[in-house]
Amino acid sequence: MSPRNQVAVIVREYEGGLSDHAADRGGLTNWGVTLQTLQDERPGSTRADLIALTLDDAIDLMTERYALKPGFARILDPTLRFAVIDYAINSGSRRATQDLQRALKIAADGIFGRDTEDAVNHADPRVTLRRLLANRVRFLGRVITNNPTQAAFAAGWMHRVATQIEAA
Repeated sequence: MSPRNQVAVIVREYEGGLSDHAADRGGLTNWGVTLQTLQDERPGSTRADLIALTLDDAIDLMTERYALKPGFARILDPTLRFAVIDYAINSGSRRATQDLQRALKIAADGIFGRDTEDAVNHADPRVTLRRLLANRVRFLGRVITNNPTQAAFAAGWMHRVATQIEAA
């Protein structure tokens, strides 16, 4: 499955459409895209632009931001690539890269460069996936512990990770 198709699955399955949950630190989102993300990718965008964002536009934007720009599209194993892209969409590319690097037991600088690409594509993808998902669960636990308002999202976050554990 291509990185764009993987992003489409993530957006449809986990992100949904328009949402304005009071506890969401990103504020108003549409298909998982926050206003800040839209403005970063398309300067001058407004709240109305976010509300009008189509599913296809969101998939294109998120594919560029969370698969192509950080380099995750170059991860050869599709299951591992899906998990890293989903982590990036949910928690940011830098965090996803750092926890991937920790899973690979290399320096966690948050940059998906040649060393990380080589390491991920030469490591056992199942071992790396298990370690990555364990790191993600630990991170989400810290998020909730440090800010209990985020517990409102715990079931959804854990569903995302559990689905990937089951698919591994």
